Amino acid sequence: MLLELNRRMRGNIAYVAAAVWGLTAVWVEQSESALPGADTAAAVAIAIAVVLLLQTAWLYRRRQRAGLGTAAIGGQSLR
Repeated sequence: MLLELNRRMRGNIAYVAAAVWGLTAVWVEQSESALPGADTAAAVAIAIAVVLLLQTAWLYRRRQRAGLGTAAIGGQSLR
């Protein structure tokens, strides 16, 4: 779900920062937990954060190659 929303928002930095912040908090809390499966949840959270960051970099690079700049609205550049 996070990846699809990121794609729809074209790698919005504020969204990605909030999502990575939340996933990092999940990782920290689950890493410290002694509950069964907590280590798995921590690993999944950090893996999703890494994939989200990679997707954002890819979306940004794709946007740059298309010549849309960082603030494109409706497929048109604001430059």
